[in-house]
Amino acid sequence: MALQRAYQTIGGSCQWPASAVVENAGNYRDALIKEYHKYPALIPVFHFMDSQAPDKVRKVKSVWTADGYMLFWTAPKAKAEMNRAVQYVIYRFENKEKVNLEDPSHIVAITRTTFYQLPYESGKTKYRYVVTALDRLHNESKSASKKVKL
Repeated sequence: MALQRAYQTIGGSCQWPASAVVENAGNYRDALIKEYHKYPALIPVFHFMDSQAPDKVRKVKSVWTADGYMLFWTAPKAKAEMNRAVQYVIYRFENKEKVNLEDPSHIVAITRTTFYQLPYESGKTKYRYVVTALDRLHNESKSASKKVKL
């Protein structure tokens, strides 16, 4: 995997027997988690099939509920079935940090629901949560954000 990532022209991925991961032979699974797959990843987009992203999510708000502090949003309207949002990506940034959706270390969840339970802390730290929508072919919408004190 290190060799593959050293060559930007390689667009594929390495393959290995699943047993090596399941059995963790030679700490293979541990290395994947610690070094190569630390963060969630979005599935690559096949632009030749469809490159139109869904509209951005609407009405992002944070609400106290019986289940804790929640972030809610409304799914975007779609004119065609292929542009309908089927998943949402939630990113988290420090209060004054620049929003960079190209950095997967900020992805906290990829979900099919229109809500996310926020990890409440002391109520004194500000974060910016950013939500995007993904269609069936994984085109990502523009972002909508909400500042929250946790």
